[in-house]
Amino acid sequence: MATTDAARLGIAHLVVGPMRQNGLAVTNPAHVGKLMTRDVIASSPDTPLRDAARLMARHCIRHLPVLKGSEVVGILSQRDV
Repeated sequence: MATTDAARLGIAHLVVGPMRQNGLAVTNPAHVGKLMTRDVIASSPDTPLRDAARLMARHCIRHLPVLKGSEVVGILSQRDV
């Protein structure tokens, strides 16, 4: 699966991890819609783990939403691989 529009898939709430890690959620009054990533990199449950790990490394991301169709069925993290 390639880059996808987060709003269409309804997964914008999954892309706020970096805000928590940087403390922005406490100090920044902006709404998620202002800061979220719009072109989300995602995978499917059928993607080989090796390919998912490469995708995460290539795009410098630590969390990869897993989609079945347009439904979020999980999140793969760097710790998982």
